Amino acid sequence: MANLSLKLLIKISLLFCLALCMACDSDSETPQKETPQEEIPIEAELQWQLGAIIENGEKLATPGNYMYAYLIFEDNEKFEGRVGANQIRGTFKTNPTTGKISMEYSITQVASLEPNVMEFEEMYMKLFHKITSYVYTDLDNDLKLYYGDNSYLQYQSLVRVSYP
Repeated sequence: MANLSLKLLIKISLLFCLALCMACDSDSETPQKETPQEEIPIEAELQWQLGAIIENGEKLATPGNYMYAYLIFEDNEKFEGRVGANQIRGTFKTNPTTGKISMEYSITQVASLEPNVMEFEEMYMKLFHKITSYVYTDLDNDLKLYYGDNSYLQYQSLVRVSYP
């Protein structure tokens, strides 16, 4: 009987701990960068062209002012794009309420004869790997993928992509 009571007490304690953990907001330490007016997911089927790399609020210079990168997010939580001479493909998950984004991807390893292109690809991918959140504003047609406090990759949508 005592053994049964102990097991029941342990199960109740575990359930209480689980409920307490689920109620905790572990993301509360992350400051909000911007708050979109509506909870809008990233719009799919658009080509998002990299427009700027911002670090600690300042625009970064890129090697030789080279800045060719774009992303296309699809409705099925997949994305593809290009960074310099290489293609990137993967999957993503977003939470429009919290602005969190997670991505898994692979990238081709094509070398370029232009040193600026290769340096830019390396710089971009180091930052892209750190992305944890996003802000999408429909009115400005603006997408910011954050990799740190006040540090983000800023994209503008140029072309609606149509698939056959």
